[in-house]
Amino acid sequence: MSICPKCGGQTPSDRPFCQNCGYALSFSAQSQNSAVTVPVTTSHQSTHDANTFVESMLPEKFKPLSGWSYFGYYLLFSLPAVGFILLIIFSLDNNGNINRRNFARGLLISYIIAAVIIFIMFILLMLTAEPITMTEFLPTAPQFI
Repeated sequence: MSICPKCGGQTPSDRPFCQNCGYALSFSAQSQNSAVTVPVTTSHQSTHDANTFVESMLPEKFKPLSGWSYFGYYLLFSLPAVGFILLIIFSLDNNGNINRRNFARGLLISYIIAAVIIFIMFILLMLTAEPITMTEFLPTAPQFI
């Protein structure tokens, strides 16, 4: 087990990233223990060292969502009651995927902004509209002389 120098969390030694914060452990361990050697490569060569981003090695908490995942979550959050409840749950979730949480928070903020704009427009409409009286709708009674 290696200990993350950033957050102090324990991570299996075969993982190059911390499971808690995503810090690059193999790079930090390499820089603390020995001199860093930078391989010289041309534009058509590729190397895999501690600085190379490998998505499969990221903890589940930090893995990016695909475009279809965003589309699916948008459809799920569009459901009338259940979607709004899940939107609140996912936006408050600290243990799940960070990208899903941030998407839910952004969508929740946009819903709140839209609700405020609609409320302000409704108030402005009520203030500028003329009051309606019931005498406008009742038929006039015949007048006898």
